[in-house]
Amino acid sequence: MTDESDHMDHMESNDPALAGEYVLRLLDAVEEARFKARLKDDPKLQRMVHEWERELAVFAGDLAEVRPSKALKSRIMAQIAPASSGPKRSIFGLWASGAAAVAMVGFLAFAPVLNAPGPKFHVDLVSGDLVVAAGFIPETDVMIVQLNQGAPRPGRVLELWLIADGSETPVSLGLVPSEIGEIRVTIPPALLAQVEGATMAVSDEPPGGSPTGQPTGDILASAAVFEL
Repeated sequence: MTDESDHMDHMESNDPALAGEYVLRLLDAVEEARFKARLKDDPKLQRMVHEWERELAVFAGDLAEVRPSKALKSRIMAQIAPASSGPKRSIFGLWASGAAAVAMVGFLAFAPVLNAPGPKFHVDLVSGDLVVAAGFIPETDVMIVQLNQGAPRPGRVLELWLIADGSETPVSLGLVPSEIGEIRVTIPPALLAQVEGATMAVSDEPPGGSPTGQPTGDILASAAVFEL
């Protein structure tokens, strides 16, 4: 029992590095499958992945989209961890090496997951056990909504609201997922243009959302939208 507990403690202590390697697609097939299985039911791990995605996205903000060759990752991995280097180490333990840092920058520049437009604006709505995050991608008119922790009250739903800068009237942005996970929603460009400098809130509503177009239940959390 002690050995199993020690193993779990070791896994959890290594989670930040694993989350980073998962975002960068550096895990092998077995490791990635194992990580994904844990990710489904672990809100803490989901937050780590989200944080890595947000932090690393800035490296690709001004890069033109390039389709890398199939051999690119193999060449980069060979530079980071050559076959003769012995047991595998976490990529985040190699930052002290100049060659490893150069290789990592190269991978960041060409990794398809980072070449896609990322959120430009973000908000975290937190209240007690409830953690909701939203990101906005102006290039594609997409809003990403994540329920990272908590759940609606029984028989109720969570609804997102946008209060534009200088306005006092909330505008509904739709419902939050009822279970841990994320959804992507296309929103009108005119509404997206109001996100910068706005405040967002999440409210407790009846099934289907507010029947009035304005919050009818408790405002559970609110926060200012910030630019990434």
